This record gives sequence, C-alpha cells and structure tokens, in this order.
Amino acid sequence: LRIPIAHIEGGEISEGAIDNAVRHALTKMSHVHFTSTFEARERVISLGEEEWRVHRAGAPSIDHLRRNTLFTREQLEQQLHIDLTKPSVVVAYHPVTIVRDTTQEADALFAALLQVPGQILFCYPNADAGGRELVQRTKQFLAQRPDARVFVNLGALTYWSLLRQVDLMIGNSSSGIMETPSFALPAVNVGMRQQGRERARNILDAAPDAADILAKVEIARSQPFRRSLEGMQNPYGEGHASEKIVDVLTSVPLGEKLLIKKMR
Repeated sequence: LRIPIAHIEGGEISEGAIDNAVRHALTKMSHVHFTSTFEARERVISLGEEEWRVHRAGAPSIDHLRRNTLFTREQLEQQLHIDLTKPSVVVAYHPVTIVRDTTQEADALFAALLQVPGQILFCYPNADAGGRELVQRTKQFLAQRPDARVFVNLGALTYWSLLRQVDLMIGNSSSGIMETPSFALPAVNVGMRQQGRERARNILDAAPDAADILAKVEIARSQPFRRSLEGMQNPYGEGHASEKIVDVLTSVPLGEKLLIKKMR
C-alpha cells in the first residue's frame, strides 16, 4: 500500500539469535532508520541505505529510565517481598535461538549460579523455543537454593528499579547490554546470544563454562572494577530518543523521494 516504514534499533548485531537476520531484513524493507548507537548507524549505511535516511536516536528504553521515577529500595522490598539489604543478583537468561539445542549453554549457567553467593533473583525467560525448559531448570534450581526467587513478570518500572538496587546482573539478555550501563551495574554476559553487540565497559563476557562465569562474577564484584565504572556513559543513548524520532518523522519528505530507495 506504499506505506513508508520507520525502523527502530536497526544495525545492531546479536549473532546468537535468529533476530539478527530478521533485523537486517527489516532494515532493507524500511525507509527511515532510527539506530541506538553511532556504530549501528554506520552499519545500516554500509547495507546500502542512503545517509539522509539513517538517524542515531538512541534506544527508546533509555527514555523511560530518564523520565520515570524508579521505586525506592523500601518500595521494592514491599512489592516483591524480598530483602535487598542482602547481596543480590538478577538473572535474565533466554534461549540461544541460532543453534538447534537452544538451551545447550544453560548447564554451565546453572552450575555456576549454584556457587554464586547472595540472593539470586530470576526473571522469566522469553517465549523463544526452549523457554519452557529454562523455566523448569529454574524451578529445579530454586529447590536447591532457598535464597533464590523467580518472577514471571516484573513490569518495566519494577525491573529497572531492581537493576538500580542489586549488585550484579548475569545472563544473556539484550537488557544486560543496553540498559545496565545506565546504572553502572556490573553485568556478566554469558555465551553467544549477544555476540557482536556493542558493549559498555560494565559488561564482562563469559564463555558458557561454569569456571569462566564464576571468574567473571568475581571480577564484577571486585571494588576496583566497580570503581572503574564511575561516571561511565551508555552508548545506547542519553534518554532523548523519542524527541529525535518525532523531529525526523514530522520533517521527513513524503512521496516518491521517501518510497523510492536508491542503493549507495
């Protein structure tokens, strides 16, 4: 119907997920692009998109972090029925959809988590193939660790508030890459799911190996590493993506100039 498409967060790479191919396909179908990072903008342009179509806006999720008032520790404790004065770790782990066995890296993760000290707070995995198996593995883990909890759906504001209060994040979620830098929160990224995505200096990559995960957790919890994150910036934006997107959408030329795409 000749309706132009605006694509948000194109140009990023997550080699361990089938989303990677879908994301690049959407780039070629779209007419205006709003990337999260400057590197992603250059990558979209390298795919043949004209430069005037491609705008670095930042990730819209960072806008919510800037605009919303996050819950206090006391509010979170009351809402989630947990004690956040204890050392706490958020785990957000999803299936690795680029491989046939989408949970093949999970053995290493759960073996490592059994040895990670502190309160373990799981977020439910997403709906990708293998998600149900990860839910079952998590429930089995809870039976072994009475100080662990699992939350089916925290809600965005509660989740971000929790990231501000805990000591560490472990997993392979894009949130670990894109949102933890806004809190200068140490994050251990496990395995290949986010392979290729840009990282801030709070991210420590670990192989899907229990010993390596534990080694990175030890670094992440060290005072020198935590001090090194002071004043860090998030490469995924400053919290003003929506204004930039609106500015472009209200001024971009409509008609054939927008619809007819030329290869650079």
